[in-house]
Amino acid sequence: RLKVVTVHNNRKYTLRGLSHETPATYVIPDSGITIEAYFKTTYDKVLKYPNLPCAKVDNRTLLPIELCDIAEIQPLEANLPPEAQKNFIKKSREDPADKLESVKKCRDILVDAVNPWLKDYYGLVLINSPPIVVNAKILSPPKLRNSSKNSTKLPVSNGSWRN
Repeated sequence: RLKVVTVHNNRKYTLRGLSHETPATYVIPDSGITIEAYFKTTYDKVLKYPNLPCAKVDNRTLLPIELCDIAEIQPLEANLPPEAQKNFIKKSREDPADKLESVKKCRDILVDAVNPWLKDYYGLVLINSPPIVVNAKILSPPKLRNSSKNSTKLPVSNGSWRN
């Protein structure tokens, strides 16, 4: 689970997801006012993006996403689901030239899809520079042995070690 820290009071929460509600439209049941109005009256905080979804941080609490920062130093303690592992391995085997074309297409889609508020708030800019070329060296694979005492080093073939 992703941990977030609120910028208005420095509290930590576990992010449970995003709601379909926005601070401008969601009325807090107990108070009868919107989340946007609550933050204005309680914290004197005027929301810049009241139409973005709210962050769900527990069963009852919704927070404006613009007031949530991702907490530092969060180790990933989960395995990928089997289908995601399969896709990850498949992608890692792609030809570098094909991978570069895929990255360029993703970049173009992302740049085209960036809304003005995203540019203003996060400072994203158009990326039109070519990829950086660096000198590199192909490293030899490490030498492995199986667990038996009399084993020989296993040869590598097509990215795997075979006996």
